[in-house]
This record gives sequence, structure tokens and C-alpha cells, in this order.
Amino acid sequence: MMLSYSTCCLVILVSAACNAVTSAEPEVDLGFAGEYAILAKAGISATPSSYIYGNIAVSPIASTAMTGFDLTLDSSTQFSKSALIFAGNASHNGEAYAASYGGDIATVLTTALTPLAALVILVSAACNAVTSAEPEVDLGFAGEYAILAKAGISATPSSYIYGNIAVSPIASTAMTGFDLTLDSSTQFSKSALIFAGNASHDGEAYAASYGGDIATVLTTAVGAMETAYTDAAGRLNSADDRIDLGGGILGGDYGGPDDDAALTPGVYTFGSDVHLNSDVYFSGAGVYIIQIAGNLVQADDTKVVLIEGAKPENIFWQVADFVEVGVGAHMEGIILAKIKADFLTGSSLKGRVLTQMACNLKKTTITEPGNLPIKRGLRSS
Repeated sequence: MMLSYSTCCLVILVSAACNAVTSAEPEVDLGFAGEYAILAKAGISATPSSYIYGNIAVSPIASTAMTGFDLTLDSSTQFSKSALIFAGNASHNGEAYAASYGGDIATVLTTALTPLAALVILVSAACNAVTSAEPEVDLGFAGEYAILAKAGISATPSSYIYGNIAVSPIASTAMTGFDLTLDSSTQFSKSALIFAGNASHDGEAYAASYGGDIATVLTTAVGAMETAYTDAAGRLNSADDRIDLGGGILGGDYGGPDDDAALTPGVYTFGSDVHLNSDVYFSGAGVYIIQIAGNLVQADDTKVVLIEGAKPENIFWQVADFVEVGVGAHMEGIILAKIKADFLTGSSLKGRVLTQMACNLKKTTITEPGNLPIKRGLRSS
């Protein structure tokens, strides 16, 4: 039979279209297994500081095979809760299921196991990604201050602080160079050098010698500062390439701007002093903890640079001795100093200084992260 020209063209076009559609690989149907961030037949274990955003389940084994979660059985007896398990939207309501739980959970989990072979690779990837994230250091009430010091804060003219400052247990006389004016409430002072986080002229200076419950509030804040220091110092670091990186000399090949040199989230541990001899880059969203057994010294006219989502409030410098930020240098992050922190002429910090001794500023600008409220937790408006 003869085909017309138009019919021949139609056959070819349909064939091409058909091949294009049928060559697409269909997705793997996870079925009910897709309800879980982790689903395992033999058990799930977790160490502290592991976090799972999504539900988890074990079957056909019992709930005792989920270890390290400190599970609390819900009143329905159908699932458990854990401080390590969050929902997909990060609220505190992730759930853990097991074949030994009540209701029809055993049946549901048996159904979920059917496509488990296809799920194994996905579970492995998700689990590694979540548990490798380092949780932030909780500053507690110490996070109310741009500078918090136990032994004193000094400033020369042309120093500016964007955020509140405080000293405790020492008296207000340990804050020198600020020309403080005591508020009528007797609970805080003002200074032309201290601004609020939003840069208006209402930053405040607190001291243990002031009125009301300020001494109690500051005692709590100092305790939180010391706890944060201990937390940061105690974080585990099992990565050999993050121990004594660059021999403690950061910048260039160790923290420089190149993709393979910039610091990425996680814990870095140094057994002695750390020197920032050139610009140091932090790259990526996440928590950075820099554990330093000696001093932290930043060279003149160098800067700490944050890229690819890194934030100053997520960088914690835990320093066992003193901190010195050089002339014209710019630092970023939360400084948790055991001894003192000195900022030389023209230096600056985007972050906080939480020191268990003194902080000294020479024509320095300190800016706390974000535009934070002025009166949080201190007194009523």
C-alpha cells in the first residue's frame, strides 16, 4: 500500500516523540518507606549531638534497638519522642516508631519495609548529612551583650560599641573611658560610645553594683559565659586534618580565599597559639568552633571574611589565653576568652567579646550580630 507524503512524515514524528517520552527513567517508588528519614531492620544508634529532621523507625525489631536517643514513649503507646529527633520543619515533634509499639504500628512498619532495598542508599546519605552537623554553642544570657567581662572594660575615645556591655562581679568603676551617666532607675548607665544594636543612642552598660536585680541577672550571664566556654572547649574533633591546621598559622593555604583552602563548618583544634597572618575565609553555612590552647593573635590590617552563608554568630573562638586583634584588623565571631581581649587602634569586630577577665578597646568598633532588642530579659519596658 502506498503511503502519502504527509502520512510518512507523521509516522516519523510520532516515533521520535514516543522514544523521547519512554526513555525517561521512572522514579523509584519508596511507598510507605518514604515516610521516614531513617528506616532500619536491625537498629539505629546515635551519639550526643546527632540530630535527625524527620521520623525514624525500626522493624521487625523492638524499640530497644534505637539507642542513644533517650526515648520517651507517647501516651498513645504508638511512638516515642527524643530531643535528637525533629520534624521536617524543625519543630520539636519528630517521632520514633518500632514494631513493638501499640496499635497497628507493627503492620504499618511491615508495609514500609517492602521497598527498603531501594531506600538503603538514601538513608545512608541522609543520616551522614544530619549527624555531621555541629550544633551551635548556647550562650544563654551571655548572648545579651556585645561585651561581657568579669574584670573590666576599657575604651579610648573614638571607640564605639553597638550593643549592650556589662561587667560582673566587679563594680561599674571597672568600665573606664566611657564617661557613664547612671540612669534614674539605677539599673544601667548610658555612654556616648555605646549604641543599641540598631545604631540608635540607647545602648546600655550594666554592672553588678547597680540596683534592682541586675547583680543576679549578671551572675546568671557570667555563668552562661563560663558554660559556653567549657562547651566549646569540650567539643570532640576526630578529623586529623583539622588538628593544628597549618601549624597554627592561618591564611594562604590554610584558610585563604581558594575553595580548597577556606575553612568550612566544624571543629578546629590547636594545641598552642594561633596566628592570623593574612586574611582568613570562612565558607559555608554552619557552626565553626576554633579551640585554641594558647593565644589568638591577628596581624595588623588583616581581616576575617565570611562567604557562602557563614555568619559571625556561628563562629566560636575558644581561647585559653589572651586575644589580640591588630591595628586596623577586622575580626568576626564570638570570642570566648579565658584571659583578656585587646583590640588595637582602628580594629573592629562583628560578633561578641565574652571574656573571663578584661576587654580593652583602642579606637575600636564592636558590633553585635544582627539588630537585637535592647531590653531582652533585663527589665520591663
